[in-house]
Amino acid sequence: MANRLVEHDQISGSAAAELREIDVLLAGMSGHEQADRWTRDALVSDAGWSQARQLAHQVLIELTGGWEHPLPSIQAIR
Repeated sequence: MANRLVEHDQISGSAAAELREIDVLLAGMSGHEQADRWTRDALVSDAGWSQARQLAHQVLIELTGGWEHPLPSIQAIR
């Protein structure tokens, strides 16, 4: 899908590459053997989620021309 967005000048090639990187990252975190990475605690502590947030932040900056808001602080609520 990202390639079609590039073809129609909706996003840049670099944004598409970052979106594909997020997709690969999340695919690597998926599956039954990775279930512990999808808990509330893991959202806060897992390095993969931190990397996904950073990549998404970069895409948002590229697509919007800037991002004035800090990334939210994530806390697990029990």
